[in-house]
Amino acid sequence: MSGPTIRDVAARAGVSVATVSRFLSDPDKVARATREKVEAAMSELGWRPNMTARSLVHGRTGLYGVIVPDVANPFFGELATGMSLAASSLGVQLVLLHTDLSEELDVAALHLCRQHRLDAVIYTSGSLGPAHRTAVAQLGRPVVLAATYDPEDTLPGILVDSQVGGKMGARHLLSLGHRRIALVGGPAADPIAAGPRWTGWRLELAAAGCLPPPHWQLEVGWKQQYGYQAAIALLREPIPPTAILCGSDVLALGVLAAAADLGVSVPHDLSVVGFDGLNLASLWRPSLTTLSQPIGDIGREAVRLAVSLTEGHAAPPTRWLTPELVVRGSTSAAVR
Repeated sequence: MSGPTIRDVAARAGVSVATVSRFLSDPDKVARATREKVEAAMSELGWRPNMTARSLVHGRTGLYGVIVPDVANPFFGELATGMSLAASSLGVQLVLLHTDLSEELDVAALHLCRQHRLDAVIYTSGSLGPAHRTAVAQLGRPVVLAATYDPEDTLPGILVDSQVGGKMGARHLLSLGHRRIALVGGPAADPIAAGPRWTGWRLELAAAGCLPPPHWQLEVGWKQQYGYQAAIALLREPIPPTAILCGSDVLALGVLAAAADLGVSVPHDLSVVGFDGLNLASLWRPSLTTLSQPIGDIGREAVRLAVSLTEGHAAPPTRWLTPELVVRGSTSAAVR
């Protein structure tokens, strides 16, 4: 008994065979609602494009490299999940390359993608230095940036506007009456995520006349333990902050753990705001107020764009998204 065909997919989705074919070759030219119908039909029927036939015709492998800086960070796990869903529906496979926050390993991963003739690369690992650019030029394959961007605007990317998100988080705490607000974020020199968030925070707080002192502006690594250590120091101040803005949900979860260990009530004595919108943050207690990114959507769109570029279509400009303020249990009005 033969398996499902492209005609079966079209019938299940309620579209024409031509529409399914167009979705496979150039998903950006298919309306989002239609794409979702086709993807659902393919999933329900268990149908996948014949990659062997496609590779013989087009000279491609159907393999796409995904360069990830930290697989232990839930953000990149959710990003990769979105990518894998899109890759499955488009009949391509992902090769995950973990670089452990190392620029040297980033460059080595790009060289590895070239050596193994991967069709395209999705890069999520942050800024691009001269060695990265040389490796990209040597790669000779499409490169898509996910949750990062190219300041020189030579590579297409999909990400949220972190400076706008930083302003939104600060504005939320100010609207609740907080004036003693501390900042805990990644290295401000990072031009992709941490730097713009610092800029947004500082602009909004300075305009309100309550920019915190330097020792309340802590630049740390992106791991949870650094958020914990920073919060311990801040909450042991003689007059501690009533709120802490965090550069990521992972850092914010470290802050919540520190508050719990010191017996500081959240949100009665301390309000905490994160950034990213991780699924994990909604399950914490209290649940975390955060600036939410559409992480899965960024991953899915990055794969679709990579496929489109591989098919020879022109690269669109960098796509900037606006984060959403999701208010949960970790923020409340300042106690006067």
